[in-house]
Amino acid sequence: YVDFLATRAAAEQTESDGLVESRFQEWLDGQREKGRYLRYRENDGPAEAASLRKKRNGPSRSELQPGPSLLVGPEAGLTALPSHPNCAGRI
Repeated sequence: YVDFLATRAAAEQTESDGLVESRFQEWLDGQREKGRYLRYRENDGPAEAASLRKKRNGPSRSELQPGPSLLVGPEAGLTALPSHPNCAGRI
C-alpha cells in the first residue's frame, strides 16, 4: 500500500501536506476484486506474517546451516578432485 501511495504521488507530482486518513481498506478491497492479496489477513501482526512467509518460502539464507552435502574440499574428506578424461586440465 505504501509503495502504491509513493509511486502515485511521484507520478502525479502531489503531496499530502500532512497527515491524512488511511484508505488502506478501500485500496485492499479494490485489489481483492482484481484477485490480488487474497491470502492477506488484516489482523495478523508482524510475527504472524513472518511465520506465514517462513512456511511459504522455507528458511532464510541466514537460517541455513552447512551440512555434509554442502561441504567441499578437505572438510568433505576430499583431498583431490576426481579425474575424468573429458575434464582433464579444464578445472
